[in-house]
Amino acid sequence: MVLKSVLIPIGTYGGELFGMSEQRCKPIQRVADNALRIIANVGKSAPMHRIRQEMGVTTINTRASDLRERAYFKYPTLRTWISDLVKQPIRSQTSTWVTGTARWMKRYCQTVGRGNTVKALQHRYTVNDKTKISAWIKAHNMRNTGSWMDLQMRHPDIKLGLQDIGKIRMGCYWTAQRLAKAGLIPKMYIERCPFCNKNTPETIEHMLIECFRWNSIRHETTIFNIPRLYRTVTIDQSTNNQALNQDLDNFAKTNIEVYSFMQLISKIHLEIKFNCL
Repeated sequence: MVLKSVLIPIGTYGGELFGMSEQRCKPIQRVADNALRIIANVGKSAPMHRIRQEMGVTTINTRASDLRERAYFKYPTLRTWISDLVKQPIRSQTSTWVTGTARWMKRYCQTVGRGNTVKALQHRYTVNDKTKISAWIKAHNMRNTGSWMDLQMRHPDIKLGLQDIGKIRMGCYWTAQRLAKAGLIPKMYIERCPFCNKNTPETIEHMLIECFRWNSIRHETTIFNIPRLYRTVTIDQSTNNQALNQDLDNFAKTNIEVYSFMQLISKIHLEIKFNCL
């Protein structure tokens, strides 16, 4: 991915100097987030922390802070003048690079050591993430990163379906219920599915499992997997069975039939939703 191989390395060049400061990293992070939204084809309201997890992208602050921590432990071992500067820091009432780094690690890391900065920042982002999609991923013990991106190269014929599964995993898929709540289609569709005309809101579960508008397509693609998914969704709420959670994870990540199902309904799905406008 160009973002991880080009943009982030350029943005974190010199991170040893400005790392461990969220404020200093914000302008660069804003550029990286805009690029990530373009790649994921999502809007500004998308949950960025979940999207970064799904895409396997770290924040600018995390990367720069890791570089600064690495420099803090590496510089004293070098045979250059920078080793003397780090071992004998300048005494000043204000914070210096050495004292600021040491103070930051003592404050935010449980123990001062190599690698603890990344763990501390990742824990902070996870704790502060209150989005529903992250809670859903965590509740089902699903992996943070899916395989749908790699499968786009192997199965270009179902690329649209793969992208829709990715949007579902990132919490960016617009169901009819979500469109109605946003005021983009009539409010009646908050509690009604526009495809089967039942008084049931169109959620992800309803679309994949229940909506009879897609029965013929479901029969051709996911008929052998939907019942297992349905058992996983219903039983997991009471038993929290790890094996069933794993089935749900595998279902949403590696099952080509599900991607084919999403591929076939995508165009019809968009057409009917826009007809509701």
